[in-house]
Amino acid sequence: MKRRVRVGVAWVVSIAIAGLVGWWASGEALTPPEDPLVVSEPVTYRVVTGEIGRSRTLVALAEWPSTAVVLNQASGTLTSIPGTGSAAVGDVLYMADERPVVAGLGAVPAYRDMKRGDEGEDVRQLQSMLVELGFLEKEPDGKFGSGTRTAVRAWQKSLAVTVDGTVVQGDIVWFPELPARYLLSDGLTVGAQLSGGEQIMLLGDEPRVWIPIGLEQRNQIPDQAQVRVSVADGVWEGVIAEVVALDVSEAGDFDLLLRAVTGGPICGMDCTAQIPAAGRSEYRVEIVLVPTVAGPVVPASAVITRPDGSSYITTADGEDLPVTVLGAQGSLLLVDGIEIGVDILVFGDGE
Repeated sequence: MKRRVRVGVAWVVSIAIAGLVGWWASGEALTPPEDPLVVSEPVTYRVVTGEIGRSRTLVALAEWPSTAVVLNQASGTLTSIPGTGSAAVGDVLYMADERPVVAGLGAVPAYRDMKRGDEGEDVRQLQSMLVELGFLEKEPDGKFGSGTRTAVRAWQKSLAVTVDGTVVQGDIVWFPELPARYLLSDGLTVGAQLSGGEQIMLLGDEPRVWIPIGLEQRNQIPDQAQVRVSVADGVWEGVIAEVVALDVSEAGDFDLLLRAVTGGPICGMDCTAQIPAAGRSEYRVEIVLVPTVAGPVVPASAVITRPDGSSYITTADGEDLPVTVLGAQGSLLLVDGIEIGVDILVFGDGE
């Protein structure tokens, strides 16, 4: 009896499924085909204001080039570095055995101690420094006399060193020009042993800022393109001022040198504050490939081009308006010749 119930239920379910299938098939058979003459509603688009432009983000490098090298002549332990990396005449650069080493202006390097009775160009340099610092009033003559000795003693007193009227060879580092920015060599750190001859590098008046690229990137970036370099306190705006080829082969690399639009350093007055004196620094830079332009933006499928190359847009009212395409980005076009807010027809895929 139980077996018959199961068979009966199965038969009823089969009949129900067959009925559903028949109902679906009859419904499909009774559904009339779409009339090909029936025109669907046109797709419209309301013209809005937008921006069209294209840019690329890369990495810019910056560093201060070294223009010259001067040498330390002091001996002992480097006990402190009060210098800031920028020196004028008489500024303390560092301390050797707690004795100040100062910056002086002159072409002759320190090669001896200077004392009363000495003569030479190095003495003239010393006298010029003492005059500029206000310790000597006489015209420099290159002769270390009593007046120079008195001025040296006053200068030594101001530095809180032994007042003996003798300038030790390592007391002054002579720079070819001052004021100047400088960088102590890597070995010149507090605690280092000085023996004379350690390098002090003079830095250029402005840093070098550039974008390193390859050949493929070079072909995509226009000459004199606008750039925006992001820094901690804002943005530097400038242009690609020069393209330097690093390799004459076709696969060579290039440096895009950046400068301000006016021709000066792209970092303006922020160079010293934003770019460290030592090493290379990296910054995010945006290169404008296509300058941003604002105006009416429409889908590309709304613009019809005639055989003569002219273009037009059809409004929802059926009026053809001639337009000029000013720019493109993806499926959008920036056009001139139509007002904002006008409803227009979109043909094909309007998205």
